[in-house]
Amino acid sequence: MKIIIVGNGKVGYAIANSLAQEDHDIIMVDASTSALRKAESTMDVLCVEGNGASISVLIEAGVRTADLVIAVTNQDEINLVCCLIAKKLGAGHTIARVRNTDYRRDEDMLKKEIGLDMVINPDLAAAQEMARILAFPAAFSVEPFARGRIDMIGFDVTDQTIVAGRSLSEFSSHTSAKVLFCVAVHGGETVIPNGAFVPQIGDKLYMIGAKGQLQDTLHSLGHSQQKVRAVSILGGSRTAMYLVWELKKRGIKSQIVEMKHQKCITLSAELPDTLIIEGDGTDNDLLREEGVFAADAFVSLTDRDEENL
Repeated sequence: MKIIIVGNGKVGYAIANSLAQEDHDIIMVDASTSALRKAESTMDVLCVEGNGASISVLIEAGVRTADLVIAVTNQDEINLVCCLIAKKLGAGHTIARVRNTDYRRDEDMLKKEIGLDMVINPDLAAAQEMARILAFPAAFSVEPFARGRIDMIGFDVTDQTIVAGRSLSEFSSHTSAKVLFCVAVHGGETVIPNGAFVPQIGDKLYMIGAKGQLQDTLHSLGHSQQKVRAVSILGGSRTAMYLVWELKKRGIKSQIVEMKHQKCITLSAELPDTLIIEGDGTDNDLLREEGVFAADAFVSLTDRDEENL
């Protein structure tokens, strides 16, 4: 495939590096000479210097015959304009990275009006993943299927897991939950289990089904879990805002601790039903006084890794 990538930041570089290894024809477009020089010296790609939202630059990059255009600059508007122009000039498919929360309700309209084939929002994707994990505290992995109607969850088999040492068919005969045990990791090998498979302590099991059925099965397996009703979030980033909205859909209350005053004002305006606490997230006395530690779950989303840890 002929693929044009607009934006040679960390994301664009990683995408180009991955696609170049699959023998695609990659053209990188960026206004930074140094960024393009690095890409050209480390990857088998063609580089075009210029503004990715410029018609002449896109034509120079060969947009008329491109199978795919991926716009991942750090400015949403440039990404949207780039994809709009690319589609008008004949590109087969377009993908734009859009992170601004102002566009969160406009994805379907953007696809329809601009002709976008896909919108990538890494902050929203991270928030959705965290919300899914919080819905299944006993699981280490939650993957949605059928547009979220069913999930596949992964959990560890421990000495508390009732199915340990018993065949799956024996366990299934004693439960009414309709789930499918679809994958198991046993002895370091991935297997597709049948009814005769006997999980052992230390194995990893994956099962797929509707959310309610999965929760019932986890309970039947001995993985008792306290339902998460309240979440405390440290850091008022975009991801935190998306997480609040995702948790609200699931009936989970949340509160945010943020140090910067202006950001607290913005959060209060965007999240009127959420408690915003202005303060230092490393101040345990403050967190205890405000009841932050009383929540069922705590999520740290600051810009500093050390503080998150």
